[in-house]
Amino acid sequence: MAVILVLGSVTIWAFGTIWQTVIANVARYQMLYQGAADWLEERGFVVAAFWADNNSFLWIIRFIQQIAARMGQTMSFCVVVLAYVLTGLVETGAAKKRLEELETRPLARIVLAGCGESARKLRWYLWVRMIMSFITAATITAFAFFAGIPFPMEWGIIGFTLNFIPFLGPLIATTSPSLFVLAQLGNAGLAVFAFLCLTTIQFLLGSYVEPKISGGALHISPFVILLSIFLWTFLWGVYGAFIGVPIAIVVASFSRAMLGISEPTGENKLAVASKENVISSTSV
Repeated sequence: MAVILVLGSVTIWAFGTIWQTVIANVARYQMLYQGAADWLEERGFVVAAFWADNNSFLWIIRFIQQIAARMGQTMSFCVVVLAYVLTGLVETGAAKKRLEELETRPLARIVLAGCGESARKLRWYLWVRMIMSFITAATITAFAFFAGIPFPMEWGIIGFTLNFIPFLGPLIATTSPSLFVLAQLGNAGLAVFAFLCLTTIQFLLGSYVEPKISGGALHISPFVILLSIFLWTFLWGVYGAFIGVPIAIVVASFSRAMLGISEPTGENKLAVASKENVISSTSV
C-alpha cells in the first residue's frame, strides 16, 4: 500500500510539473497554433476549416483537462477496487479452510491447486511488469537527458506509470514528449527523432523483451501472452488489455490443476536438468 502511494505521489508530481509548464506557455502555444492554422488555410487544406471553428489553443487545454479528469475518475475507481481486494484478502485463510473441508476431495484439490498456482504466477507477472517498467523509465530518462529534451526525469516517471497500461500507455508516453519538444522548443527534427527513438524503445521492450521474460517466468509461450493481450483488447478495449495476461495465467493454472500436471521447482528442476544431461551424454 505504501509503495502504491509513493508511486502515485511521484507520478502526480511529474504530471504536475509538465502541466505547469504547459499552462505558463499557453500564449506561445496559441501563436504557434494560429500560425499552423494560417499555413493550412493558405494551402487550402480541408482540415483548415475545422481549425477555423476551433481557432484557439484553449480548446486543446480543455481537452487535456477532460482527459485528466477521466484519469482521476479511473484512479478513484482503482482505489475502490483495491479496498475490495484488501477486504477479500482478509478472508483467504477462512476460504482455504472451507475448501479443504469439502466432501468432494478432487474438486477441492483442483480449486486449491489452481488458486495457489494462479496467485504465485500473478505475483511473478507483477514483478516482471514492474521491473520492465523501471527499465523503460530509465531508458526514457537517459534518452531524454542526452537528447536535450526538457524534464527527462519527469518523462521517465510518466513512462513508468503509463507502461502498466498496454498499448494506450506506451502510445501516450511516446507521443507526449515528441509533441512537447515540437511545441516548447520548436524543433521539428528533434521531435521526429524523439518519436522514432521512443517508439523503438517501447517496441523492443514491450513487444519482444517483456513477453519473452514473462513467458519464461510463467511457463507460458510469449506468443500466447501477446495473443491474449490482443484478443481481450479487441473484445473489451483498454480494460481487456489490463486483464488479458491474468486471464491467460488463471486458465493455464486451472488447466494444469485439472490435468494433474505440476511444474518442476527447486530440486525437481535440478533433477530434470541432470537427467536430460545424462540422456544427452549417453546418446552421444
